[in-house]
Amino acid sequence: MGMPMSNPMKRVYVLFVGMSLPAFGNEDRKLRQALLAEDKCWALVTVPGITVQEAAIRASTSANLDIVFISNQVEYSIYSLAEGCKELAEKLAKRSSPPWVCFDKRWLYSLAASFRTNGLTICEGRLEEIIRRRWEHQRRKVHHVG
Repeated sequence: MGMPMSNPMKRVYVLFVGMSLPAFGNEDRKLRQALLAEDKCWALVTVPGITVQEAAIRASTSANLDIVFISNQVEYSIYSLAEGCKELAEKLAKRSSPPWVCFDKRWLYSLAASFRTNGLTICEGRLEEIIRRRWEHQRRKVHHVG
């Protein structure tokens, strides 16, 4: 008899931008609770990037990155946020497997043009739903390559 098959871990890497550390901790906790309540196989890896500039650095140096979640809870000026997003979009587009980008608030979608012009995927909806879709997308991509 062979060993029983175990469920594969559903690993997704999410970079949070524009959130204070306390807000990040709260969002991270809620997200983990929502995902793990449905399936214990989730292995969510979350990283805070307080500024868009920090996120651009992480985008250049992180080996794994599936989703970039952009918020403005620290209330940067829209001009500062837009300039930072241009830089971030350029860095993300250079990755071999660019992450998907999503926004916390509807009005932040005005920043999407920077990401679209760099060929990045913009996602709408609740973050846990986007995480599920990204994992499924990655899983299908791996199965089709093999």
